[in-house]
Amino acid sequence: ALNREVVIAGCRKAVPTLRRVVPVTLAALIIFSLLSATGVMDLIAAAFDPVLRAVGLPGESAAALVAQFVHFSAGYAIVASLLSGGVLTTGTALVTLVLGSMVVITLIYIKYSVPLYLSLFGRFGVRVALVTYAASMAAKVVTVALVMVLF
Repeated sequence: ALNREVVIAGCRKAVPTLRRVVPVTLAALIIFSLLSATGVMDLIAAAFDPVLRAVGLPGESAAALVAQFVHFSAGYAIVASLLSGGVLTTGTALVTLVLGSMVVITLIYIKYSVPLYLSLFGRFGVRVALVTYAASMAAKVVTVALVMVLF
């Protein structure tokens, strides 16, 4: 049941996360807006367009991908802005977010998972890390393919 105490407790628990996420999200949106207003975003989009078109994305997706490396919420905010501006469709927005998460997952594996698996399993940990990483990436590739087919 949803009562006042539960809502207040939930809000209190959310405050630390919001203090981290909101500034990053606002900064990303301000930077993106400035880059767009000054025409720099057009140059960035043109530079990345040939590469991103190979996976069915417009060059403007580069801004969201870079923002997602900084913090996931920044990438989501840029995707939302591009989606509401008509630059991205639902499908290209989803593909952009999944591709961004693939790079983020790679960085997480390098920084955290490989050392963890090595400490737990010794040299066998490298194999464990590679198998789990490959499974994770395969799932992302399947997701991208499904999004491209469905949207």
